[in-house]
Order: sequence, then structure tokens, then C-alpha cells
Amino acid sequence: MNARSWISVLVAGLLVGEVIGAARAAEKLQTVQFALSQSCRCVPCVAKARKQVQKMPGVRQVQIDVRRRLMVVRFDEAQLSLRTLQREVHLCDLGKKAQIALSAAKPDLARLAEAAAALPEVAAATPDAKRRLVLLQLADGEPKAATLFSKLRAAGVAFSVDGRKRKS
Repeated sequence: MNARSWISVLVAGLLVGEVIGAARAAEKLQTVQFALSQSCRCVPCVAKARKQVQKMPGVRQVQIDVRRRLMVVRFDEAQLSLRTLQREVHLCDLGKKAQIALSAAKPDLARLAEAAAALPEVAAATPDAKRRLVLLQLADGEPKAATLFSKLRAAGVAFSVDGRKRKS
């Protein structure tokens, strides 16, 4: 290969790298956690649920905490709606009746539930003090996770959607 060919290959590689980098930057991943109602802890059930949700287009990562009964999903909201993701979680044996869950410190639970219930994207918000969660029932339509979470943050309420416990 001569110098001109090497330069062409190098420029093409840089352009491809920039396109891939721009595509990844444009991909805005959201994280949402689901409170699982089923308490099965066996490896096959957990693996099956993870695999079922992971295969959806737009899903980048699925973590299941069997002890706390939480499923945390990172997904691209441009490819997958929150409502569709929730429906898929409901189809899993572990995810039947699963609700979107926000983690909060005990003193913040009531305030978080009140702020969430006031949003048009939320039909109901129920605090679960034992698990330090606020369980959300989505309103009709196609609410966006980014919009929902930014409105809650704007209300000045501390919460987490990544499966970490918030200290009181």
C-alpha cells in the first residue's frame, strides 16, 4: 500500500468513527426501574425475564435485584416507548403487575408521591414505605420517561431510578 492509500484508509476510518460517535451521542438513554410483584429468586426465572426484556429494540441493559424485587432497564426512548417497555415487563413471569418505581429516602416518599400524582403523565402514585419506593401507574397516552423525570426533578424532589437505595 502506498502513502496515498494509507491516508484514504485513515480518513475513512476517522469519518466512520465520527459517525458512530455522533449516533451514540444522539442516543439518549433513559433508566427506569420496575417494582416486581413476584418474588421468585430462581436463576432460570431471572434469566428468562432479563432475556425477554433485553431482546426488545432499544433496550441496552437489564439488571434484576431479586432481593429488593427490582428490575432496572436502560433503554433508548427514541426506539422504545415507556408504555411498550412496561407491557413487555408485564409479560414476564417476574414482571406481572410490575409498576414503575422511584426510590426515595423515607422522609421524601410522601412528597415524591404527591408531586408525581400531580403530573398529567401519572394516573396514580403510591408510596411503599417498607421498600422506600413510590409506585407509579401511568396515565393514558404515551408518556416519555425523560419528560416525567425532568418534571419531578424540577419539582425539587430527590429520587432515583437506577436501583440504588436512597438514604434517609
